[in-house]
Amino acid sequence: MASIVGKFVRELGQQLAARSVTIELTAGATEYLAKKGYDPDNGARPLARVIQEELKAPLGEELLFGALEDGGHVVVDARDGALRFDFQPQRSIETSALN
Repeated sequence: MASIVGKFVRELGQQLAARSVTIELTAGATEYLAKKGYDPDNGARPLARVIQEELKAPLGEELLFGALEDGGHVVVDARDGALRFDFQPQRSIETSALN
């Protein structure tokens, strides 16, 4: 299942690259998505919906109106039964490189 999650995230990463955004999932986030996106009767079929609702939708908000509208990097982790996002806007990344 983790390899299927990786495939979806690589595809998402390619889409985000067009907006100058990179994404990184921790092992915990990968495991969370793999467990939540697996159904004994349907296999990995629910995974696309889980990724849309829990990963792409929150990223979309940040891409349009938030920390990632000018590009940047996002680290996704899982804590307390939910995905958590650490947004590093492009401005912050550029400032760190100068110091």
